[in-house]
Amino acid sequence: MVIRTALEMVDVIPCGCGNLFTCQKPPIGTCDKPNFELNMTTNPLWGELLNTVIIAITVIVVAIPEGLPLAVTISLSFASKKMQKENNLVRTLSSAETMGGATHICSDKTGTLTENKMTVMALMAQNEVRFNTENSTSPILAKESQAATEASGVWTMLVEGLFWNSSARIEQNMDKKTMDKEPFVFAGNVTEQGIIKFFNKVMSGQECLDQRNLLSEENTCALISFTSKRKRASIVVKYPAKAGGNDEVRVYTKGAPDMIFDSCTNVMCADGSIVSFDDQTEIPAELLNADESSATGSYRDLYERTVKKFAKQAYRTILMTYKDMSMAEFEQIKADNNDFEKEGDREVLECNLTAYGIFGLQDPLREQIVASINLCRTAGIQTVMCTGDNIDTATAISLNAGIVKQEEIDRNEDSKMYSCMTGKDFRDAVGGLIQMQDPTKPIIPFNALKPEAHKANWTDKV
Repeated sequence: MVIRTALEMVDVIPCGCGNLFTCQKPPIGTCDKPNFELNMTTNPLWGELLNTVIIAITVIVVAIPEGLPLAVTISLSFASKKMQKENNLVRTLSSAETMGGATHICSDKTGTLTENKMTVMALMAQNEVRFNTENSTSPILAKESQAATEASGVWTMLVEGLFWNSSARIEQNMDKKTMDKEPFVFAGNVTEQGIIKFFNKVMSGQECLDQRNLLSEENTCALISFTSKRKRASIVVKYPAKAGGNDEVRVYTKGAPDMIFDSCTNVMCADGSIVSFDDQTEIPAELLNADESSATGSYRDLYERTVKKFAKQAYRTILMTYKDMSMAEFEQIKADNNDFEKEGDREVLECNLTAYGIFGLQDPLREQIVASINLCRTAGIQTVMCTGDNIDTATAISLNAGIVKQEEIDRNEDSKMYSCMTGKDFRDAVGGLIQMQDPTKPIIPFNALKPEAHKANWTDKV
């Protein structure tokens, strides 16, 4: 084949139509002769060379079995490079074979579908709900909330409960190029950063920094870290000025409302009084359902309606709670629970809490997400969003992104074909989880898409 192509290039053979003496392709003389022009469409030289290489590899594979792995590796490498040009990074060569046949894409939400830029858009404090009706940078919500809650002391509790019980922080900008325009920068957990930025709208950067530094290590009695399983974090602080009193020690707990509600027994009212979580109250107009003109319910119902209201607007919700006790009571609890040697021993402190506020934070979708998901749907690929957020928040974001449609959500409660489900429902539907052999890897529901022989691609932290 190589010799024939060379003879065609020097006009010994007229062309590659199959005749050694004259061109037989109609109209006569229209065959493209091989040349060195880099054009796979009109120049048959490169196609002939490619066929020669393929035949050579085939002969090697047939004649020498050891050549098969090399041939497979080369072909998968070519496939991986081509997919990389289409912004599809394949880290394992063997995955290139299945990526093209994917039927599902299972994606994390925060930072993958969304921008991972949290902004406080709503706050419920003293049983009153306020929304940010301006743009995300407006300080109006922060100013109104401060004015309404400062006298009762709730504002101070919101500030302490966030700045002290937080893995995020505000610090001085040490970058000489940007320090003039931005003297302070934010670091740590993005959700908590969003709440710090909310306070930063009415407090200077230095005031925020000073507030965090008010709590010394000496006055920090215990810490209970946030985990994806607990979805809450707590800190126990001591107030030296209240030494000997029943409120010398305070527990601040914040996190996902659905993980803390069952630990709440009280709620703080607008006048600063503490009432039972089960007491009745008037439901504000903004929290009424479409078919209600007025309603009364427990304070727990009020808080649950608030969470649902925020979630339907695709807001992540953070519940703020606290509990006061004397130092003697704290020491007794500590002695009864293994001196708090393990973090699990300290969880006993997270009970009989008093709720005093809920933040609603917005994390906008990335600009290209809706178009990308529509493109996947056109290609027959279904996008699945996996998140630890509240089910209502996740549903609202999925609707905005185009992952699910309203009619799918409407039939969700009346059908076994769930479009949106909690982790528990998901595990029940797939028959449980299988632990991977590598203990450092997460537990993954391998059975989830097996029954229908689906091929699923997982992205990010799933």
